Amino acid sequence: MDPLLCPKCGGTMKILSFIERRQREVIEKILRHCGLWEEDAARAPPEEAVVAR
Repeated sequence: MDPLLCPKCGGTMKILSFIERRQREVIEKILRHCGLWEEDAARAPPEEAVVAR
């Protein structure tokens, strides 16, 4: 399997750019556009400690 061959037409594709891990904003923008971005689930606030009097 050649990652630079188009799976639809078999034509040659070109690498336009590389995205590095530290480019979180770019990665998030691409994944949101594709509908693949998942937000972290919100956590409930911590329960208040019961203080004995």
